[in-house]
Amino acid sequence: MSFDNRRRKWIAVWLVVVVFALSIIITLAVLWTMFAPTSSGDSMNAKSQSAQLITPSVLEGRAISKPAPDYPWLAEVLEISGDVQVQVLIDESGAVTAAKALSGPRLLKRVAVEAAGEARFTPTLLSGQPVKVTGVITYRFRLE
Repeated sequence: MSFDNRRRKWIAVWLVVVVFALSIIITLAVLWTMFAPTSSGDSMNAKSQSAQLITPSVLEGRAISKPAPDYPWLAEVLEISGDVQVQVLIDESGAVTAAKALSGPRLLKRVAVEAAGEARFTPTLLSGQPVKVTGVITYRFRLE
């Protein structure tokens, strides 16, 4: 075997190693984003202490827009489904200012929190004045 052929062989081996290492790094990055915490529970608790609690059925009825979350591709591949409950804090104008996943499959929590953050509600009035409210939105993820 000539020097040139050995050199080509080692270059090919190193290319395979580099491609394999990059694929592992990309896979870990994707998994990290899927399993990273969705929000800080302490900040949600501090913000919601002065808010009025409303029931899920009342909250659903006050929704002006409630975008549906996208189904994460990894959850589809792994056939993960279920309900995700998201606690939301709604300001006086009806905008969601904080959202935190309370329960549900981990791979589905992030997209549910993101969708809840984009929801809009009719302002809640107490004695004729708009007030902050907190409640729970349930997102149902079903494979078809």
